[in-house]
Amino acid sequence: MSSAVCRGMIARLTRACAVLSGFSSAMNQIRDRRRLFDEACSIAVGHGSYRMAWVGVPEAGTNELSPVAQAGFDSSGYLKELVP
Repeated sequence: MSSAVCRGMIARLTRACAVLSGFSSAMNQIRDRRRLFDEACSIAVGHGSYRMAWVGVPEAGTNELSPVAQAGFDSSGYLKELVP
């Protein structure tokens, strides 16, 4: 395995650890469900460098998800296509 590949893997793992640490911290501090979902999306985009993050909750009695929080850039309307 080349050093460039290793550096890429380490960078991805570092981002994942930063996101998980942020999630853990938010779960310990935020008691409001909606604020927690918003913060989780912000953490994924801000610390994890993801373009977009969203949280969906299942609709009662269906197999559908309803988006309740989103952060990042969704110029293509991906989320609306995914969850009409």
